[in-house]
Amino acid sequence: NDFNQLVAEEYVKLFDFQGDTLDRALRKFVKQFTIIGEAQDRERVLHFFAARYLDCNPTTFTSIDACHMLTCAIMLLNTDLHDPKITNKMTFQQFSDNLHELNDGKDFSKDLLKSLYNAIKNEQLMNETTLASDDYNDVRLGGHGTLHGYSNIVNPFLEIPDTSKSIEYMQGYLMRKCCVESDGKRTRFLRRGWKAYYASLRDMVLYLHKNDQQPTAILIGDTNAIRLHHAFAQEAVDYRKRQHVFRLKTSDWGEYLFQTSDRDLMNQWIDTINLVAASFSSPPLPAAIDSVSLRFQRPLLPSVQTRYSIFEQYDFIVHQINELSKQLNDLRIQSYANNTINGDIKQIKACDMIENKDKIDYLQYELQRYEAYADRLRRHFQQLQIDHSSLKTNLHDHQQHHSFIGPIEAFLGLNSPQQQTSVSYKKSSQSANIALANANRYSYMMAVNTHPVAIKEHRL
Repeated sequence: NDFNQLVAEEYVKLFDFQGDTLDRALRKFVKQFTIIGEAQDRERVLHFFAARYLDCNPTTFTSIDACHMLTCAIMLLNTDLHDPKITNKMTFQQFSDNLHELNDGKDFSKDLLKSLYNAIKNEQLMNETTLASDDYNDVRLGGHGTLHGYSNIVNPFLEIPDTSKSIEYMQGYLMRKCCVESDGKRTRFLRRGWKAYYASLRDMVLYLHKNDQQPTAILIGDTNAIRLHHAFAQEAVDYRKRQHVFRLKTSDWGEYLFQTSDRDLMNQWIDTINLVAASFSSPPLPAAIDSVSLRFQRPLLPSVQTRYSIFEQYDFIVHQINELSKQLNDLRIQSYANNTINGDIKQIKACDMIENKDKIDYLQYELQRYEAYADRLRRHFQQLQIDHSSLKTNLHDHQQHHSFIGPIEAFLGLNSPQQQTSVSYKKSSQSANIALANANRYSYMMAVNTHPVAIKEHRL
């Protein structure tokens, strides 16, 4: 689809092929990107590579199709020359004949084909189906041996937020138990025990320190950092071995149990986590396209902060609830209709039941999560004594004067994200740092400043 095409175009822009021969550029590419799948999948990937190569070297080929055709021929040549199962190796004449008149109706230069043939014959391209662990680590670490500014929790390329500029919403001692890893597999028995941590919720990350004396700077590659975008916290009513336990499910389907000292503190942690996730989680992206697997693919959940204001975020959540309810209802009707059909389609029916069950389970969980988000934001608005519907028009007028308002900016009434760091979050100095466009407008920030218990809720 269009989104995946844009992602591919942006990804290949990370490569610099200027001045490289075609085989050298292809070696760079396959070293950092594993080309797998069916022939049509590989050809689509190589088309983006060819377009990027021509951007970097515009005088080498007359068109993208010509570069793409020669690139595919090089991949086939590499397999033919270096696959031990193939006994009759391709000769240069055969390689040249296969490319007859494929350069936009003309032949490629014999010198070019000869140099490419010898280069592939003398040195195999990096195996396009697998990456060695050392090569992967070298790509991850950039040859430095450390992940500077990055976290290896799940994705090695996710940046760790700067704690000096982040906001701490809640902190305190917790007991944690790992139940399910991020890949969906159950945590190994030896790593499943309860451990005590000093938890600090900053921005959309829950940091788990050994004690409250540990410095605020997060160690590079710290695995005790749980990302809370699209996370969902709820009381673990089915867990009876301990009291005051809540369950946390993350966007990568990891699952944790946390125990607090009393019930009120447990509810406070649940409310804080859900409020942060509801306020700052970005809308989901389209699901990945896979021509090999026919199983249901979950949409992608980005880790970046949403660009919606707090009121737009609430409207989006309500819209998601309606959409998920409709999809779930349609899927149940379709599943019921399939189950009532008689005939020789038992094999197809079984496959459909497995796929429908995965999708139904996903939709039910997402509906529960978004309903919890909507309920938490409604309680947040009620505590501030503001009517969400009456502020939608004013918010739209305010956004016409400013290009972007995120949740933090909407909370603070700021004109731009750059002003965020200069604002004090203490109650005594908030009013002096906020400039309202209309002093008579009953804004979100005015509700925060005038309500006696709102400032603590506002910091959440």
